[in-house]
Amino acid sequence: MVGLDNIDPQRRHWYSEEHFARQLGNPAARAVVEGRWRLLEAEVKRWLERDRPAQASSSAPLRILDAGCGDGINLLALSRIFADLRRPIRLQGIDYNDLRIERAKALGLDCELGVGSLADTGLAAASVDMILLNHVLEHIPDKQVVLGELRRILRPGGLFVVGVPNEGCTLAKLRNRVLQRSILRTTDHVHFFTSTELRRSLEAAGFKVDRIAVEGFFVPHLRIASLAGRTAAGRSMMAFLGSKLPSQAAGLIAIARAGDATAG
Repeated sequence: MVGLDNIDPQRRHWYSEEHFARQLGNPAARAVVEGRWRLLEAEVKRWLERDRPAQASSSAPLRILDAGCGDGINLLALSRIFADLRRPIRLQGIDYNDLRIERAKALGLDCELGVGSLADTGLAAASVDMILLNHVLEHIPDKQVVLGELRRILRPGGLFVVGVPNEGCTLAKLRNRVLQRSILRTTDHVHFFTSTELRRSLEAAGFKVDRIAVEGFFVPHLRIASLAGRTAAGRSMMAFLGSKLPSQAAGLIAIARAGDATAG
């Protein structure tokens, strides 16, 4: 659990502010979140089709875990995605911040929620069908321990979706080391990923990475990035730049799996 009194005052708002207000109340942030949801839905559909033989062998609902669920913003998305697909699921969220879990509970979703550690979930081996780890890994010092635990609980052929900021890219280094050096003094990020580093981390934990998608474009100044994201034209331009220069995208989303007996 997180004791807010023990957190650096400059960072406390990251652990106490509401995700819904910050991410869905801001047009630029909302566009990013909704873009992630569209990609997530597409990947879920693709996985369900590919994984049909394994799912046909069991009548149990699919077990879906949001690892580091925060206020539940992605639990809401997962619930809607599977409901639209008419697929029964057993939805679960884990977070180490008790305040976040209480907010997630207030959503009233049919979901199992608990405060816990991703390094030791207490779940049985190969018991989970899909795991979402969205903008969590960059905060975890012992990332390989957590990835190893998530690999342990994900069944063979299960889907693993991992989102992180692309903060190891050249433009991010320009922002953090030259233009806005204060960011490195206040951030709670301990890993600054590139797509190569993300892939290497996942493969070291035993995951097979199908692909790494990119989102947006890393504008090397927070103020300029905010201004660019306020209009549809600005967001379209950043998406275009990210598609042409994927190494300088704002975010990375890895689509991986825990082995696949049907793969060649």
